Amino acid sequence: KIFVDRQNAAHYTSITNIGLYLISTAYAYKLNIITKENAVNKITNTLNTLQKLERYNGFFYNWYEIDSLKQSGNYISTVDAGWLYFSLFIIEKIFPNETGNICRTIIKDANFIWLYDSEEGAFYLGYDTKKGYSPYHYKLLVSEARISLYFSILKGELKEDSWFKLARTLSKDIEQEQIPKGNFAKFKEIEYFNGYYLYDTLKVVPSWGGSLFEYLMPDLFIDEKVAENGMGLNNSNLIKAQIDYCLNKKNYNVWGLSPCATPDGGYGEYGVYLLGTQKGGYADGIVTPHASILAINYYPKEVINNIKNLISNYPIYGQYGFYDCIDMQSGKVGKTYLALDQAMIFISLANYLTDNYIPKIVESESSIKDLLNIIKEEEFYK
Repeated sequence: KIFVDRQNAAHYTSITNIGLYLISTAYAYKLNIITKENAVNKITNTLNTLQKLERYNGFFYNWYEIDSLKQSGNYISTVDAGWLYFSLFIIEKIFPNETGNICRTIIKDANFIWLYDSEEGAFYLGYDTKKGYSPYHYKLLVSEARISLYFSILKGELKEDSWFKLARTLSKDIEQEQIPKGNFAKFKEIEYFNGYYLYDTLKVVPSWGGSLFEYLMPDLFIDEKVAENGMGLNNSNLIKAQIDYCLNKKNYNVWGLSPCATPDGGYGEYGVYLLGTQKGGYADGIVTPHASILAINYYPKEVINNIKNLISNYPIYGQYGFYDCIDMQSGKVGKTYLALDQAMIFISLANYLTDNYIPKIVESESSIKDLLNIIKEEEFYK
């Protein structure tokens, strides 16, 4: 569910919420919070419900009403599909005897090539069953939609060179937050601009809005730190920039900017505007606990210190964990729990506590090893 508080809960959920719920349940078992029997019961109940939901061309819709199980709207989201189907793949690896047939059947029905524009070399944002494909693409490499690319390569639907068809920055002739620096590079026959932005002296390949989750959410399933001169280094530099921006440029006493709830009950997008290709990037002013916790595998001491500061300076921790947001001007806490943000917190911490148990499951798959070997050798900022 979107909100934990049943009395005030939104009666709909997204397929990303469902996928990360499955992974969180598997990790609850791994961490001995619940028994294997309990975990399997929860997961199989969810899988049985998934099989009842209406789909289009093998894909689940983005939103469903919890009570009626009807889809809410006609939209199929590429990035949300990536999170759900990748989650099902992982669950099948952890509980093969209990969930294997259902997971494999659901995964087999969805071919991500349907959502991929081969001429553009990028995924469409999605597909509306009434209007057709979105006119926009996930063209930037630094995007949470990397998870769909990873999964499509893992599944054998896209080749490894698809990684180099994505843009490091927008073209120099397109208005954006900075004029990108860098040079052209080549992977096999694919020429691409190996561009980057600057944050003071830090080099960073930008995202759309400069938020932490655009960089770090794919790390929940893929340990990108292995790309020590590529994506891992870039993630690390972005975290440094976020810490500096919040603590030194804005003089906050805590850090972590990412899309989240707002204290007035709404939802907003927050980031470091200098590192967003969108002119002006995302706004700042609201810190969310999940953003810094996503970074725990990169900077554990800094993240743990930030957690301590969040708890000691604000009434941010409630019955079900961290509330979702703090307005840094007023100090007001938005006492809302978002299922997505709670899941990112839990899975990030579980990865840290288990030495990346789930990313290691993914890394062991032969179909992803070629891409991982390529990105290990990749050098950004040349």
